[in-house]
Amino acid sequence: MIKSIHPTSPSISVTQAAMPYINNNGQGSGQLRYNLATTGIEVYDGSSWINMNAISYVGLQGNAEEVLRWAGEKMYEEKALKAKMEKYPTLKSAYEQYKLVEALVYEDDIKA
Repeated sequence: MIKSIHPTSPSISVTQAAMPYINNNGQGSGQLRYNLATTGIEVYDGSSWINMNAISYVGLQGNAEEVLRWAGEKMYEEKALKAKMEKYPTLKSAYEQYKLVEALVYEDDIKA
C-alpha cells in the first residue's frame, strides 16, 4: 500500500512489494503503485497492473502536426505585423483599408 506521497519529491513510499490496497469490486482503476520487485511504477486498469516504465509517446493523426505548425507560423506573423503597425501608422491604416475591402469582396461573393 502507498504510505505517502510527497509533493516536493517524486518518490512514493511503499510498505509491501506488489500488494497495495485495492478495492476489487470493479472500482480502483487508475490507482498507482511502486512495485519493489520490478522497481517500476504500475497503474491498475480495473483488471490488471500495467507497467509504466516504458517510454510512451503520443502522436497526432493525419495532418494535425501540419495544422499546428501552420497555426504557430500564423501567430508569429500576426504578432510581427501588429508590432510593425504600431511602429508605422501608415501600415496600420493600409491594413485596415485592406480588411475593409476584403470584407466587401467577401460579402459580394456571398450574394453572387
